[in-house]
Amino acid sequence: MSEPVDSWNDDRIDDLAKEVKDGFEKVDREMKDGFTRVDREMKAGFAKVDARFATIDARFEKTPTREEMNKGFADLRSDFNALNRTLIASAAGTIGTLIAGIIALIVTHA
Repeated sequence: MSEPVDSWNDDRIDDLAKEVKDGFEKVDREMKDGFTRVDREMKAGFAKVDARFATIDARFEKTPTREEMNKGFADLRSDFNALNRTLIASAAGTIGTLIAGIIALIVTHA
């Protein structure tokens, strides 16, 4: 009686071993597919980031250096100083003209 039970158990164990092996193979395939998909998506994402950094790098290359900006500000200050001197000279000339006009008016009416 023990022989049919042993034979039945051996067959069941073999079936179980096959199912476990098939299950691990399925999980292994699914994991490989998942990692392949994640790897592909990560590469696409990194490609987008790399492209974005390339545009940022290009913009920084066009940005003036601190030295160039300081020179530009110095030129601007110089231009404002020249404009200020011109405005002061114009104001002084205008005031002088007004005073001369007032004096001429006073002299002619006196």
